[in-house]
Amino acid sequence: MQLDEHEVARTRLLTAPSRMLVLMHLGARRKVDFIRAGLGAGTIYYNLILLEKAGLVRKSGNEYRLTSKGRKLAEALYGFLLKAKEILGDTTLQE
Repeated sequence: MQLDEHEVARTRLLTAPSRMLVLMHLGARRKVDFIRAGLGAGTIYYNLILLEKAGLVRKSGNEYRLTSKGRKLAEALYGFLLKAKEILGDTTLQE
């Protein structure tokens, strides 16, 4: 079982910074990658700054990369979402 970026962007089980870490784990590197996944521009800009200050991501040119600490957290969050999907069948919690 796996998740696609749109499902990660729409999940209600994680906060925006956590969703962004998982999206980076799935390959998102540039702001446009997050927008394509379904996140809003304001969410992206605010949370990239927050994640950078927390030492979870670093900016390299036009791209953002996970630090080793960010990578470990992103892997754990991805594992959580996979388990949640296995239990719930849908991580977006749509009514």
